[in-house]
Amino acid sequence: MTIQETGVKETVYTYGEYLRRYIHESRAAGARPILMSLTPRDAYDEKGKIVRVDKTFGLWARQVAEEEDVPFVDLNEISASKLDAYGPWKEKYHFYTDHIHTSRFGAEMNAPSKLPNTRIDVADILRGIAIGGIVLIHFIEHLNFYNFPEASSPFWATLNGAVWDTTFFLLAGKMYAIFALLFGLSF
Repeated sequence: MTIQETGVKETVYTYGEYLRRYIHESRAAGARPILMSLTPRDAYDEKGKIVRVDKTFGLWARQVAEEEDVPFVDLNEISASKLDAYGPWKEKYHFYTDHIHTSRFGAEMNAPSKLPNTRIDVADILRGIAIGGIVLIHFIEHLNFYNFPEASSPFWATLNGAVWDTTFFLLAGKMYAIFALLFGLSF
């Protein structure tokens, strides 16, 4: 094909071939490609539901993903299901007048639709505990809590020493290590 405005000759491929090229180029660069279907357009069927592209572009992307053994996210279905749950006035709010491109609000609805949440809640909780331990040790070390007040009895002196030694044994190096481990685990 020749581009009329520039006179440059260009080979045009099918949608599936462009996806395959994207996958091969991504892998050659060391990336792990993921295919996603197109986001829905502002088009409705006879029942008033968003038209899916599961017979055209969505189907072709899914087929290429299966052939090339890459993950596939059906963003069209995920986002269309959300839009179907809205009333007509709100659906219109998610698109510009060209019926193809989403508004800012549509983009904000589509963006988190990519995949379900893959965070590990227990890791988040342990990370919070580790940060708490790091902050506690920081306060003790940097606010100069090393000087104990004079204990009124040997019992209190022993208890102060035991609490001090236990705090550092449990928190000092371990919380940094736990935080570093969990930071690497999540990302």
